[in-house]
Amino acid sequence: MTQIQPKRRVFAFRRPVRRAFLTSLGKTFVILPSAFLAALAVGLVSFGMIFFMRDVYNAPVGLIGWFSALWTLSYFAGCIFLRPLLTGLLPRYSMILATTLMGIWILCILLIRSLVLSFLFYGLFGVSLSLFFPRLMGWLSQRMNDRTLDRVMARFNLSWSTATIISPVLGGLLFERNSLLPIVASMGIFFALTLLIGAASIFLPRIRGDNHADDKPGSEDDGIDRSTPLRYPAWIGLITTYALMGILGSVFHGAAGTHERAKRMAIHEALITAGAFSGASVGGTLLQSYSMNAVFLFSLGLVISGALLQILFMLWIRKHQRACTE
Repeated sequence: MTQIQPKRRVFAFRRPVRRAFLTSLGKTFVILPSAFLAALAVGLVSFGMIFFMRDVYNAPVGLIGWFSALWTLSYFAGCIFLRPLLTGLLPRYSMILATTLMGIWILCILLIRSLVLSFLFYGLFGVSLSLFFPRLMGWLSQRMNDRTLDRVMARFNLSWSTATIISPVLGGLLFERNSLLPIVASMGIFFALTLLIGAASIFLPRIRGDNHADDKPGSEDDGIDRSTPLRYPAWIGLITTYALMGILGSVFHGAAGTHERAKRMAIHEALITAGAFSGASVGGTLLQSYSMNAVFLFSLGLVISGALLQILFMLWIRKHQRACTE
């Protein structure tokens, strides 16, 4: 009996310590790794699908460009049309649903070798992704003041941007071993994310008790919209910059102060995907129909026009602010 009692004391001591540790883990413990893994998986599948289309279907460059742009187009549509239908769904459940469906659609592409169905499944992949990042970012920015949001957003941007850098490198290493490995790895990551978020929803008290579903007008403490009109030139910069990125090969800040964060996040994501879709599709078409010089000239014109529009918006905002103060 004297040998058993110390062990019982140790276990009795460990239980409250473990409980206190689990209680201390909040939503950033789930969101930041999820953002990293999801961005890594998206990068891998985007990388792998280019070679999948070339090797399996002998697709021409233009068709590969349209296929690469398809998921961004469907993501754009999902951000605009699907989000309002799921405002009552908790973000963690939306993320679980998204990662499960994305893994399933990738598996369907691998198993069902049909070019038409591959387009269909890849489009559904993009729609499913719209259930992930907008909801994740709306959840992240909920109930945070500007200073806290700045600090958390720096960590969030570091998470997904690091994954974006790593994914093509990792994809190349996996492709050297087997051409399908980047796609298989992305599917495995999505299913692992399902388990990770599901486990956090069950075992982490602060996640289990988080009932934030979505932002509605007037849901903030005082119902006042404190967001800045600078979002308009920022949106122009987003769509032109990401269009350029889409052409050449292939940020969010949580609309601090607004009481419709989820809506603004959907707009933010929709503009990013619209730019990426137009960039990938137009870039592939220009390259196939004309030359790389045409692609570069179009990119240059796009950047210049975006900068000019931003300058005009800034001048208009300053004029409007002066008129309000007089």
